[in-house]
Amino acid sequence: MDEALSEVYCNNIIKDMQEIFEIYVYTDIAKNPPKINGDPNYHHEKINIKERLSKIITKNRYFYEFYQEIELILSSVRDGHLKVFATKTPKGVSIDQYKAYLPFEFKIKEYFSDYRIYIVKIDDFLINMMIKQKNL
Repeated sequence: MDEALSEVYCNNIIKDMQEIFEIYVYTDIAKNPPKINGDPNYHHEKINIKERLSKIITKNRYFYEFYQEIELILSSVRDGHLKVFATKTPKGVSIDQYKAYLPFEFKIKEYFSDYRIYIVKIDDFLINMMIKQKNL
């Protein structure tokens, strides 16, 4: 998606998202996540979502990388329910119909007291893909 975005469009998206975070239940928790005894990595680092959104550069942006930056900020909260789904670009290109089913997945595994990310083959990939296609 190399569609160029206007600065006005980007600013409006950021403003709308900041308004959403006025009522988002976990905004305050994101700023100060609780400590869990015995598990120092249970929560994310402290993040002021609205402040991070306000620091997004809005000049000379392209559709995909703009939304990719927003998603990076939202994913840092570690709330699996918090997602942005763009269905069309400002010029009307439908992107919600494009999907990719990959025959592998990423897994984080311990390796000599350290953690690494691995690509793991999905054994019944074709069966899973047919089930997903049927349920669409």
